[in-house]
Amino acid sequence: MLASPEEALAAIARHAKLPGLTFGSDRICSVDLGKDLWIEIEDKAEDATIRFHAALGYAGDLGVNALHFLLEANFNGNRTGRAALAINPASDDVTLGQAVDPRHFTADTFFAEFETFARVALFWHGQLRDLPEDSVADDIVDTDETINLRL
Repeated sequence: MLASPEEALAAIARHAKLPGLTFGSDRICSVDLGKDLWIEIEDKAEDATIRFHAALGYAGDLGVNALHFLLEANFNGNRTGRAALAINPASDDVTLGQAVDPRHFTADTFFAEFETFARVALFWHGQLRDLPEDSVADDIVDTDETINLRL
């Protein structure tokens, strides 16, 4: 099991071949997924978790049906897995977030959790751009989309 946030981040760095991946002084590290999408990895020492965050797109232009669709996607993690969609009140962005306790993961399983979060973020980032009012999401956890990570 991983003993610290640094070990968890090192697991991502090793698996993704990103040797320069480190927490900043604010205890946040950003990973570029391309397509104008970043994942922030935040060390939350007060509850011993690491939080994954991704700003997916602007919510201000979404209609009621689209917002309803996003809420349905959250229901029991049906279309978000262990992550959850929300609207950031400060920026009005649709965000995806997930809290993870690294002490319950090995390096391999922690990276797999991060990779799943990245796949879900990429899926919803794409959905948000073209979200039709009557849209139905496909299964996103088993997608074969390649993930290219950068610092």
